[in-house]
Amino acid sequence: MSVAKSPFRAGSAAAVAPASGGAAGGKALSSEDLQDLLSASFLGKENWTQLRAFLKATLSADALPAANFRKLVAFAVKHLEQGSLPEDTRVKIVDDEAVLVYFTFALAVLQSALAQHTKEATFQADLTKLQVKPEYVTELVNAYKMRREVMGAAVAAKRVQLPTIVNVRWRVDVTISSTSLSRVFRPCVLLQLTLSDGSVQQCECSVEKFHELRYAVAKSLKQALDLSVHPTITREIE
Repeated sequence: MSVAKSPFRAGSAAAVAPASGGAAGGKALSSEDLQDLLSASFLGKENWTQLRAFLKATLSADALPAANFRKLVAFAVKHLEQGSLPEDTRVKIVDDEAVLVYFTFALAVLQSALAQHTKEATFQADLTKLQVKPEYVTELVNAYKMRREVMGAAVAAKRVQLPTIVNVRWRVDVTISSTSLSRVFRPCVLLQLTLSDGSVQQCECSVEKFHELRYAVAKSLKQALDLSVHPTITREIE
């Protein structure tokens, strides 16, 4: 499919972006500033490639109108809710490299927001700081606001999750003697774990190994607590 025949290009000639760029006519940020803002946003620095390509496309003379971008956002929502797109739609998007940039960015924005449980106000503020044009921000915010619960439920249902521990039983046994020693008196800890999938797992360890396990769990909990109060994590997310 040629670019000229792309259904997402219809009417794009009317959307001529200013050469200087920047959201709301503001001063364009340097790459370093954008990367810093991206790292502090819900998108995260792993989406730098998508953001850079998207901003470059929106500053071109052939930038998509908001109405055309709305269609791509709707397809991104459909992809998240259903797991895939119809083959003819997928081909139309992939065959136009510039259109694919818009779709990929919209998909990355929605995926990141769902993963971070981002508030709508933070969602809009972060995109604005990253100099995404207001008309594009509006389309993304509307889609996120209207379909957030449905998309979140669909993504959660497809997420691979390990079973969790729902119950723990334990006891301490003491080995009095063995075939080689008449007097051992060595304690051991027996653990029985009931998991959320209904299975029961049992393990036996020495007191020394149990203390190592206890220390490792306490250390992990401390690290999780430290992370939960980190300034980057304590932003306005639910």
